Amino acid sequence: MQLLQATGTRIGVILQSTSTLIIGIILSLFYSWKVTLVSLTMVPVVFAGVFLEARFMMGHGLKEKAAIEAATKV
Repeated sequence: MQLLQATGTRIGVILQSTSTLIIGIILSLFYSWKVTLVSLTMVPVVFAGVFLEARFMMGHGLKEKAAIEAATKV
């Protein structure tokens, strides 16, 4: 069960970040190709942020689940 929850969280974060990136590129192409070049230079920074967020979310979710399980034991 933990694997399914961790995988679901990871997939959700990846899909959210990917769609944000794609929408940003499309909008910048719509307004100006020069803006697109500037935004594409930030893609590695965005990927690093997504990676760090996914690691934090997964670790935090597992700690929260363990705390809830401990609190509800009778």
